[in-house]
Amino acid sequence: MFLIKNRLFYRGCMIRYAYKELAENWLGIFRKLKISVVLIPEERCCGSPLKNAGARNEFEENAEEFSKILERYHVGEIIAACPACAYTLSSYLDIPIKHTTQVVCEKIQKAKLKPLNMKVSYHDPCHLSRYLEIFNEPREILTRCSCKVIDTAFSKKMTYCCGGGGGLPANHPEVAEIIAKSRVEQLQSREVDGIVTSCPMCYHQLRKYASKPVYEISHLLARALE
Repeated sequence: MFLIKNRLFYRGCMIRYAYKELAENWLGIFRKLKISVVLIPEERCCGSPLKNAGARNEFEENAEEFSKILERYHVGEIIAACPACAYTLSSYLDIPIKHTTQVVCEKIQKAKLKPLNMKVSYHDPCHLSRYLEIFNEPREILTRCSCKVIDTAFSKKMTYCCGGGGGLPANHPEVAEIIAKSRVEQLQSREVDGIVTSCPMCYHQLRKYASKPVYEISHLLARALE
């Protein structure tokens, strides 16, 4: 018997608990672009914090339990909003894992978009650019929204950390702050209307220190699709 596989929108802990409006943004975007997704109530942490903390056994236990949950819901593909989640899930799941910008970029070419006419600095998240090598798709989305994208000297594979990864804010907050402030200074050094990133953790970290507006890319995309 042919079994239909579900495409899961994996929100990740940062969006599920701290920035629920980003989930609503993405779900609205998916609806308008006719991208079919499901949510599951038993969504678990991807395990990245456990792995980074060296809790290998706990990480493997979490991965095994989550794999069983996904099988129960017949999940055959995952769209992840968080680059770190996408990277971590791809390390133990044998199904396609895509970042939100990849999926949206495929569909947005024929969409009718309201021009935003903004000039923005784009911050490449570390996991998205260095590990997953996804840096063209976010820029293409912003360009389609009539945004002029300004890159700093540290962009794409040579991006500069936001200071929010690897448990740094929790264990060494003073170092995380120095890194974030340095990155914000780089991104604000030009005449831009705001800073854009494609990672909820980067969004969380940069907006604490920026004097200009900071956007997760779904903020602008949702506005352009209104």
